[in-house]
Amino acid sequence: MSLISHIGPTMCTNKCKSLYGCNGVNFDRHQLTCELLRIYPTTEDISEKAGSMFAAISSLQPIKAAACRPNPCSENNKCIVSRHNKPFCISTVGGELIFVKTIRSTNYPAAYPNSDSRSWSLDADNNTRLVLKFKAFKMEAGSDVLRIYDRLGGIQLYSLTGFLNPDNIWSKANGFYITFRSDGSVTYSGFSIDVYKTS
Repeated sequence: MSLISHIGPTMCTNKCKSLYGCNGVNFDRHQLTCELLRIYPTTEDISEKAGSMFAAISSLQPIKAAACRPNPCSENNKCIVSRHNKPFCISTVGGELIFVKTIRSTNYPAAYPNSDSRSWSLDADNNTRLVLKFKAFKMEAGSDVLRIYDRLGGIQLYSLTGFLNPDNIWSKANGFYITFRSDGSVTYSGFSIDVYKTS
């Protein structure tokens, strides 16, 4: 859900900085996995990197010390003990994901037409966020483009093209506005994106 694979520590930290409520990460340099977290209380016990709280897995230990007994954390949060024997409460950013809908390019999985133009407006309810999970992505690189905007301010967040499946994309606030444009030559199967909301 909020575990990202095949990612380095800098990208892991940057993803956390871009998500509301994320102030820490568990990064495994051997598996190249990144878990986005809420950590509280935040202290100097976790190093700060470019304004984002960054916690390496090596500095966060399983529950072994008395610092987590009794558990100071609220329900559904996990207590961990730092290397300085201080308790931290963590929860995965985003909560449970609930499927909303699937958006696809025209004719998917067959090729989309030349000079195609489509748009989608995706709204999130109050106190929820949306996440886009890319199931398939294959477009003419540089010429056919999927653009994703912040629904709130109309600011372009991503411009996607080519063959590589993008990572999951989380909304910053109340949703997304998405556009797709193809040029007059060369088409592929396009994209299929599952849309989820947080509970």
